[in-house]
Amino acid sequence: MPNWRQLARARLGGLSLDPDREDEIVTELAHHLEDLYEDWCQRGVAAEEATARALDAVPDWAELRREIQYAEQGDDAMNQRTRNLWLPGMVTLAFSWGLLRLFYWAGLRPRIIWMDEHAFLWFSLPWLLVLPTIGALGAYWSRRVGGRPWERLLAGAFPAVVWTVLFIAFFPVAVLVDSHVSLVRQLSTLASFLLSSCVVPGAALLAGTLAFLKDHPREPARFAA
Repeated sequence: MPNWRQLARARLGGLSLDPDREDEIVTELAHHLEDLYEDWCQRGVAAEEATARALDAVPDWAELRREIQYAEQGDDAMNQRTRNLWLPGMVTLAFSWGLLRLFYWAGLRPRIIWMDEHAFLWFSLPWLLVLPTIGALGAYWSRRVGGRPWERLLAGAFPAVVWTVLFIAFFPVAVLVDSHVSLVRQLSTLASFLLSSCVVPGAALLAGTLAFLKDHPREPARFAA
């Protein structure tokens, strides 16, 4: 008979909880795995295969560890979300905007391509080349503090998300201010801004996050006690 408590604890890793509560959770999980094991054995499956199938009932042990942490933290969940998403995301945003302004100050100004008198595209190649590194920084930071894959993705792409929300939110105001301009032209302007300021930079940021969406085998998720 496998030692289910030992197997469950090894796969969950440290939960950073009160020792008694952590032991209780491991015991409950061990009982569940043992029930699955015995069920497979009763179906005629060999012991080794039954053990593997019982453990496979948990498709992602890292995700289970996060779910337990979020459930147990209660009022601390918001603080954890701040560490996992908002803080690395805001740093990513500050770096991206600060770097763009630094390039502008150094004379590396964006290239502007006019589509018509109301719409234009702008691109800063040096800035776009550095954005994957900034996106990687945000995703890596989020992973280091226990962020889920979607939190890492958002932390890395946070600047593009913020720009998109701001452009869409202020578009109705622009429509009212420039009411003499046709809606078609204003939509064209919005599309050009979204493409230049959100879609292309967002793609560059996302490219940097990809390497950090999976858990590193030597870097377990970290949580606050």
